[in-house]
Amino acid sequence: MGSYVSLPIPNVVYSSATPPICAKAAATIGDGVSTVISFNHGLGTTDVAVLLYRLSDGSVVLTQINIIDNNHVQFTFGVAPALNSLRAIVAG
Repeated sequence: MGSYVSLPIPNVVYSSATPPICAKAAATIGDGVSTVISFNHGLGTTDVAVLLYRLSDGSVVLTQINIIDNNHVQFTFGVAPALNSLRAIVAG
């Protein structure tokens, strides 16, 4: 195994009294019609990581993802995904 070094991130204050908290929201999406799908994740932040994968085989789906506001992301597809074919996960 290799060795790992932890590097500080500039302009970030770390406090042991308030450790970072990450929450997630997930939903199955796709209706066979819509090429633009909004997802209300309710996390209250735009600092999110988004993953979209195909339920049939677990492969990651690459598409346009826009962070709309503190509680919404939007997926834009060239072709509407089939009914309940994708899983969206948002963590932040």
